[in-house]
Amino acid sequence: MYGLALHDAPHRITWRRLFVLIRQLPQSSRVVAAMTAGDSDWSRTDHLLALLFDAIQGGNWQRGGGKGPQPDPLERPGVTPKRKVIKGGKYTEAEMRRLLDLNTLGKEVD
Repeated sequence: MYGLALHDAPHRITWRRLFVLIRQLPQSSRVVAAMTAGDSDWSRTDHLLALLFDAIQGGNWQRGGGKGPQPDPLERPGVTPKRKVIKGGKYTEAEMRRLLDLNTLGKEVD
């Protein structure tokens, strides 16, 4: 993009200039994707819009009297969704150990 190679850094440009160039790469560049573990699909503006969407959705749910299930937040790239919560019931020690073992292995629990 800039017509430079990494081996140019100590001779043609300073390390600081290289750092500045890397920081200003577009969100769609391969370097940014590698540095952010794939979270570069969304810009800061996209994340702020998702937060706004979640807030509006939650506010509408509250103004509706909280009827129905609480809305889930908008899925974001690079963010794993929350795990299922096991509700109610008393479990024996053996059952609880089995449930915890399944969770640590990443399997779904009903």
